[in-house]
Amino acid sequence: MNNKPSRVLLVEHREENARRLTSGLKQRKGVHVRELDLVRVHNVNEARVQLLVGEFDAVLVGVEAPDLAKSDLAALGDRPTGTPLLVYGAEAPEALRDEIVAAGADEYLTSGVFSQAELQLFGSCLRNTIDRSGILAELENARRYSQHLAHHDDLTGLPNARLFASRLRQLIAQARRYPRQLAVLFIDLDRFKAVNETLGSERGDRLLIDVSERLMRCLRESDTVARRSGDEFLIILDGIARTQDAARVAKKIQRELALPHVFDDREIVLDTSIGISLFPSDGEDEEALIKNADAAMNRAKVQSGSSIQFFVPKMNASTSERLELEQSLRTVIERGELALHYQPQVDLFSGKISGMEALVRWPHPEFGMIPPDKFIPMAEETGLILPLGDWVLKTACEQNKRWQDEGLPRFPVAVNLSARQFQCEKPADRIAKILHSSRLTPDSLDLELTETTVMADAEVAIDTMERMRSLGVKISIDDFGTGHSSLAYLKRFPIHRLKIDKTFVDSLLLDEKDEAITRAIIGMAKNLGLSAVAEGVESRDQLDFLRNLGCNEIQGYFVSRPLAPDDAAEFLGANADLVCALN
Repeated sequence: MNNKPSRVLLVEHREENARRLTSGLKQRKGVHVRELDLVRVHNVNEARVQLLVGEFDAVLVGVEAPDLAKSDLAALGDRPTGTPLLVYGAEAPEALRDEIVAAGADEYLTSGVFSQAELQLFGSCLRNTIDRSGILAELENARRYSQHLAHHDDLTGLPNARLFASRLRQLIAQARRYPRQLAVLFIDLDRFKAVNETLGSERGDRLLIDVSERLMRCLRESDTVARRSGDEFLIILDGIARTQDAARVAKKIQRELALPHVFDDREIVLDTSIGISLFPSDGEDEEALIKNADAAMNRAKVQSGSSIQFFVPKMNASTSERLELEQSLRTVIERGELALHYQPQVDLFSGKISGMEALVRWPHPEFGMIPPDKFIPMAEETGLILPLGDWVLKTACEQNKRWQDEGLPRFPVAVNLSARQFQCEKPADRIAKILHSSRLTPDSLDLELTETTVMADAEVAIDTMERMRSLGVKISIDDFGTGHSSLAYLKRFPIHRLKIDKTFVDSLLLDEKDEAITRAIIGMAKNLGLSAVAEGVESRDQLDFLRNLGCNEIQGYFVSRPLAPDDAAEFLGANADLVCALN
């Protein structure tokens, strides 16, 4: 029970009455009886001032003549809503007491000489009225909160999907009456699940709140933003003049959300995929517009991070095909029916094999060999990337151990770890178990992590990489130059190689900027004591240029395409011929 004193405003012009009431009502009987703290004023005008500047749990008004009570009540009519009011005075007919209650009083009490019995009655009535008022206020607040939750997201306070659909329905009706164009934006935060799993749900919730606040800053008052579920948000852009206006707002949102989110001195960088549908061209009702914006968003996720896609009718057919493909992928992962191919990595100065990168392929009975860039994004979105990644890691380790047992050259096999694998619970323990089951020595495994993965939360990444490195495995940063690495963090990463992204190698002899970037990466790797590996080398000119820059290793079609395990074994057996080819 709440024993905090109740603050009561006493309106009494007679000194003796005020003294008796103040003294008598402050006396409590019983441990659980709440105290009454009385503040006395002389008239209703003073009372109005007190009610403006202070907070009171009740007002107690003494009237000289009961038939004048209604005028006093009128003067106090603008008191804070819910503050109970008790009136006391001389004996009055029941009809007059009823009129006083009807005029705004909670109760009329008859006073005489303020005997102890009267004072107890006053105190009891005051406390009961205050408690009753408090309970009613709590019930009203609970009712309003329940009503709010029915239409709003309890984390961000944004409208929920139900309220969003209702508002969209209303705006569509208005747009039909006064012809204008609407846009629905479907927003998904890329890699949010991985961030949430790594940082914990509390920081994940804070991130969602930050995202919702940024979204509102990007919009007009006439627009609506809602949280659909998880990391998905919906926006209505009302009355856009041109289709390009929707794209302009979507780009503005992407720029705003791409700015680092800082929590406890940790920076989180998010990409967003946005799908856009338009009224009336992409749907005549709210259900169709939301569905089509969702289809466009899924198309955006397949494209790449931070992509924007407008809806086109064929996307619905693509969605059906995608669902079918997703189910097929789930099945082949469970059955172990994917395939690994291996692409050699070669030391530029010795010409010998320095490693093999394991690359997953999907041999589909209808579509042929599906490359990873077509199904890996789908696996990441659906959570299938964890069982898929574990299968790739286990299969690659077992294959390398077989090659070693057959007497082929000893080298590390490189395996790409997805963000979800890297950020799951205790990834080093999962790797240790796979190494143990395959009987492969840790120095024969090279884990490749993308720049974006390790920079999502650099401090956590450093700790995770240290645990992996303590196993004895090697660690490389893949696709270097395409992310947002900080040199301050890079020098702290326990890595041994930087892999130069293929996009720079492709234009190496054509674009001075790509040449400068490649030169800088190789120089930085040397200064940090790391090996530099160039991906996507396809010509002798590229090879010679990279060797002159001091690049340590290369990988690409000039050396070999990715090979099936048996073909890779044959290639390894012909390693002496490779030395001649590179010199």
